[in-house]
Amino acid sequence: MAGLQTKKEFTGDMGKLIIGGFCCLPYGVYYYFDARETLEQCPECMETVSQGASTCGHCGEDLNQYR
Repeated sequence: MAGLQTKKEFTGDMGKLIIGGFCCLPYGVYYYFDARETLEQCPECMETVSQGASTCGHCGEDLNQYR
């Protein structure tokens, strides 16, 4: 059985990204790529959860059975 699918998502503060993009474009771009995080997807509801989470916070599915 294959493991859980992973997905990279922006998990930072959107306000910092917008202000950084308008005031100093290189800082905004750097902040965007620095604040991305690899998350796992729940196979039942397709919501993203932190890596290593034992249950899905959205639907309550036990994720340990897919590892």
